[in-house]
This record gives sequence, C-alpha cells and structure tokens, in this order.
Amino acid sequence: MRQQILFFFIFFATLVAHGQHGTDYVILRPGDKLSKPDTIFGDIVFPQNGVLINATIQTTNGRKKYSPNKVIGFKYGNRYFASVPYTTGHVFAERLINGKIELCYYTTEIQNTAYPGGLSGNVMAYIGISLTSYYYIKSNKTQEYISVPHSKKKLVKNIAFIFEDNEKVLKQIQSKEFEIDQLPELIRKYNISNN
Repeated sequence: MRQQILFFFIFFATLVAHGQHGTDYVILRPGDKLSKPDTIFGDIVFPQNGVLINATIQTTNGRKKYSPNKVIGFKYGNRYFASVPYTTGHVFAERLINGKIELCYYTTEIQNTAYPGGLSGNVMAYIGISLTSYYYIKSNKTQEYISVPHSKKKLVKNIAFIFEDNEKVLKQIQSKEFEIDQLPELIRKYNISNN
C-alpha cells in the first residue's frame, strides 16, 4: 500500500511540475509570407553572462537553439527580447516599453564576467564598456523595428512620423533640447495619451 501511495505521489508531483513547465516561449519567423509564426513553449536557458547569441529553450523534446535571424522574439520570465535588425542580420534587444509604440534597447556592454579579476578588471567592470548601443522603435506604422539613430537630425528624419498623431510629443522630439536618452519617457507619455 505504501508503495502505491508513493508511486501516486511521485506521479502527481511530476504532473504538477510539467504543468508549470513552459511559461517561457520563442516565436519563430514564418518560412514564407503565407504561413503564421510558430510559438515554442518551454523554459528559456538564459546565459549567465547576459550575452544573447541565440534563444535557447528547453522543452520536453530537449534543448533547441535559434539564432536571432530565425526568431521574432522570446519571453524569459517577465522579460521580452525582440529580434531587431543590426548590420547584416539581427540581434536580440530587450523590450523596455510595451504599448502602441514599443521600445527595445540593444547594448554590447561588457559584463563583469568578461574580466577575470585584478585591478584593471575591477575598474573595467565598474565603469562598464559599451561599444554599441541602440534604441529600436516599432509601432503600427512600421513593419519591423527601426534603429533609432544617434544623430539628432537623422533621429527626427527617421522616427518623427511615428508621433505625427500627437502634436505635443512630436514637437518635443523636434525641439533642439531633445536628447536621445529622453526617448523612453517620451514614448511612455505618447502611449498614455494615445490609449
């Protein structure tokens, strides 16, 4: 009798554990324009150093890796990473703002694990080095994420059209005082006022 109870307890615990398995997901790009994207549920295996080269997901069928070129995005816990265009391919950028306008951020900032130690390693890890960083913006007016240029003139030229339906926000982005680091707050204002 004890063996049967133990067997049912283990069986039930396994069912509960597998029921919770799969809160993360990867959305694959469709093979052609007529097909719909596939979504794979499982547990994202997030790299300890934070460097995202692939979306790695553990499912009941094993572990699979997908490059940013094959993926629309993936969810890891409460975080979402979109595949955004970068030079000749795509990279993963974390979504900072979700709404009518989405904002993602990509950086090549070197993590603490990149420096094994010593004085120079501690100093470099403390100050942090980012060789590249970009905001990416997407709305219902764009098909894909748009890289936000660092140049103020190019920024206005490339993304101002997204804010045309909100004159106050559009004027802010076109003003001489506007700086790129104000973009997240500007998008939050836009999303709140355009709900």
